[in-house]
Amino acid sequence: MATDSGAFDLGRQSKVVVKWNGLTVDLGIVEGFSPKQDSVTITLKGIDGKRRQKFIPNGWSGTIAVSRSGNGLDQVVTAIETMWENGVGIPDAQIYQYVSELDGSRTVFCFNAVQFHLGDAGTWKVDDAVKQSIGWSAQRRVIV
Repeated sequence: MATDSGAFDLGRQSKVVVKWNGLTVDLGIVEGFSPKQDSVTITLKGIDGKRRQKFIPNGWSGTIAVSRSGNGLDQVVTAIETMWENGVGIPDAQIYQYVSELDGSRTVFCFNAVQFHLGDAGTWKVDDAVKQSIGWSAQRRVIV
């Protein structure tokens, strides 16, 4: 809904939590969350010359940018690798995004059937934070 108040959302209005295998994953300090809806595009052009297009929902994907502040994320990634190597099925995760809305209400998004990977384990330097990136894909996003 549009408003004329000039107010807009800020990233600090959001909190991101990842749950995997019954545990809450310690992500470190979340610096960014970038979800995007994936879709399949179907385009037709009839003999009448008109272009027709449909976008079919096809899940969600994105990244989570974090500054490492412990080994919680590394432990989960290692557990996933170990499960894979031992032929054990890798359980899906859930991502919850909690958004404090401008009107004081709260919206909770749940991304279901999530698989994720450590896209960037970070660069270790003497005078800088270790920035990591998590890539993920989800079957669906619902409002809880």
